[in-house]
Order: sequence, then structure tokens, then C-alpha cells
Amino acid sequence: MTDLVISEEQIEKEALTLKQRAESMQVVTPEDWLTSAEFKKTLKDLDKHIVDFFEPMRKTADDAKNAILTKKNEARKPVLAAIDLIDEKRTIYYDKQECIRREVEAKAQREAEEVAKKERDRLLALAVKAEEKGKDEKAEGLLEQAEQVYVEPVFVAPTVAKTVKLDGGGSTTRIKDVEVTVVNPLLLIQEIAAGRVPITVIEVKAGALKTWVKATDSKHVPGLAIRETSREAVR
Repeated sequence: MTDLVISEEQIEKEALTLKQRAESMQVVTPEDWLTSAEFKKTLKDLDKHIVDFFEPMRKTADDAKNAILTKKNEARKPVLAAIDLIDEKRTIYYDKQECIRREVEAKAQREAEEVAKKERDRLLALAVKAEEKGKDEKAEGLLEQAEQVYVEPVFVAPTVAKTVKLDGGGSTTRIKDVEVTVVNPLLLIQEIAAGRVPITVIEVKAGALKTWVKATDSKHVPGLAIRETSREAVR
């Protein structure tokens, strides 16, 4: 870095100048190799200076942002706690009413199936009697009627509306959801490998993977392309 930059304008000008120099610089001879090393050191020094220049401003802005964020979170805390309480009470009530509804629905379904069974049994009994009397055509007709006795699915309407229109505008809607917890990662990986679960449900941590490859000095790992590279450290 030629001179110490002390303003944003100077920093921008110096950075652009050095970038243009980098674009025109060639590294094709031993002398170029040494010159480019010195130039890289200049670039690293400027980069450090830029960070040091803006860091106090960033810290001041972050401190102000964090202070406002803290105040916001503190103000929201009792409101969010109240929302959680109301959600819990509403969920308990809704689930209880749904449980009652399902019990009533199941009972009604059983009763409908019992009625249908009795009707089928009645028709079958008549078919047997008709057959015993030699009335084969009538018996066949009764058997067909027995086969056509069908129980339609019973549905009991919810007593709690899923969607509630609010007086002040807007609405609330109860939606079905699921909670998923990974209890055995290895079994999940087997399901992914078998194609029964999409691979998009997992994310490979590239940094951790690279650390493991370097630590174990691995050269060949199924599913990985490992290539040795080099980089420079400037001091």
C-alpha cells in the first residue's frame, strides 16, 4: 500500500487502482513471481486496513442494532407468552372436541354397518327359503340385492369451526400438521440410500467434511471427489 488511506473515497480509489494493476500483471518469469508476491502482500495489507477502518463503524452500528433488538424482544416476550398460552388452551379444546366427534362418528358408522348387516342377513335368509322352495330365480335376485347392500361412510360435522372470521378483520384457520423428530440417523440414511426418502432432506456440511478428510488423510471416499490443491499464506 503506497500511502495510508484515511477516508472511504481514498480506500475506494486505492482499491480500484490495485485491482487494475492486478488485471494487467503477468506472472511468467521468476522476477514476476517475486514481484507478484510483494504485490499480494500490499493487497493483504490494504484489505486489513479496510477491515480496521470500517470495523469501529460496524461495531457501533451493531451495538445500536442489538440494543434495539433487545428492547424489541423484551417488549414482545409477554405477548408471545400470551399467544402460546392461548394456542395451548385452544388446542386442548379443539383436540377434545375432535376426539368427541370421532367417537360419535365411529359409533354412527358401527350402527350403520349393523343395520346393513341385518338387511343382508334378512335378504340371504329369504334367498335360502326361496331356494328351498325351488324358486331359483327369486333366490338369485335376493342374493343380488344382498350383495348390493352398501354402507356409505358416515361423517359427523365438527362442532368447532376450522375457520373463524374475526370482527376486526382477518381470520384464524385450524390446519393439520405433523411433528418430525430424527430418532435414528443411520436408519434414515438407509431409507435415503434406498430411494424411499429424498436426499434433499439432508444437508452435507462441507466444512466438517473437509476437516474430516484432512484429519484422516483420506484419498478415496465413495461419493467424494478429493483433489489436492495448494494456497498461499501471507504473513
